[in-house]
Amino acid sequence: MSADMLSRLCQVPVPSGAVISADGRRIAYVLRTVDEDADAYHLAIWTIDADGGAPKLCTEGS
Repeated sequence: MSADMLSRLCQVPVPSGAVISADGRRIAYVLRTVDEDADAYHLAIWTIDADGGAPKLCTEGS
Protein backbone atom coordinates (compact mmCIF):
# COMPACT_ATOMS: atom_id res chain seq x y z
CA MET A 1 0.00 0.00 0.00
CA SER A 2 1.41 3.38 -0.95
CA ALA A 3 1.84 6.22 1.52
CA ASP A 4 -0.65 8.30 -0.48
CA MET A 5 -3.30 5.57 -0.32
CA LEU A 6 -2.77 5.13 3.42
CA SER A 7 -3.08 8.89 3.92
CA ARG A 8 -6.36 8.94 1.97
CA LEU A 9 -7.71 5.97 3.94
CA CYS A 10 -6.99 7.80 7.18
CA GLN A 11 -9.21 10.66 6.01
CA VAL A 12 -12.32 8.42 5.92
CA PRO A 13 -14.45 8.83 9.07
CA VAL A 14 -15.37 5.47 10.65
CA PRO A 15 -18.75 5.12 12.43
CA SER A 16 -19.18 2.47 15.14
CA GLY A 17 -21.22 1.49 18.16
CA ALA A 18 -24.61 2.55 16.80
CA VAL A 19 -27.56 2.26 19.21
CA ILE A 20 -31.23 3.06 18.71
CA SER A 21 -33.14 5.07 21.32
CA ALA A 22 -35.84 3.29 23.34
CA ASP A 23 -38.58 5.07 21.38
CA GLY A 24 -36.93 4.18 18.04
CA ARG A 25 -36.77 7.80 16.91
CA ARG A 26 -33.01 8.45 17.12
CA ILE A 27 -29.72 6.68 16.50
CA ALA A 28 -26.52 7.51 18.37
CA TYR A 29 -23.09 6.47 17.13
CA VAL A 30 -19.40 7.14 17.62
CA LEU A 31 -17.52 8.71 14.72
CA ARG A 32 -13.75 8.15 14.67
CA THR A 33 -11.48 10.35 12.59
CA VAL A 34 -7.70 10.46 12.40
CA ASP A 35 -5.55 13.52 13.00
CA GLU A 36 -2.46 12.57 10.99
CA ASP A 37 -0.46 15.59 12.17
CA ALA A 38 -0.97 14.70 15.84
CA ASP A 39 -0.83 10.94 15.14
CA ALA A 40 -4.06 10.54 17.12
CA TYR A 41 -7.69 9.47 16.85
CA HIS A 42 -10.54 11.90 17.40
CA LEU A 43 -13.81 10.46 18.74
CA ALA A 44 -17.21 12.15 18.75
CA ILE A 45 -20.73 10.98 19.60
CA TRP A 46 -23.35 11.96 17.04
CA THR A 47 -27.11 11.46 16.84
CA ILE A 48 -29.41 11.37 13.85
CA ASP A 49 -33.16 10.97 13.52
CA ALA A 50 -34.03 7.41 12.47
CA ASP A 51 -36.02 8.74 9.52
CA GLY A 52 -33.08 10.81 8.21
CA GLY A 53 -32.01 14.41 8.47
CA ALA A 54 -28.74 16.02 9.43
CA PRO A 55 -26.56 14.41 12.12
CA LYS A 56 -26.05 16.41 15.32
CA LEU A 57 -22.84 16.49 17.34
CA CYS A 58 -23.43 15.55 20.99
CA THR A 59 -19.98 15.29 22.52
CA GLU A 60 -16.38 14.86 21.48
CA GLY A 61 -13.07 13.87 22.97
CA SER A 62 -9.72 12.39 22.09
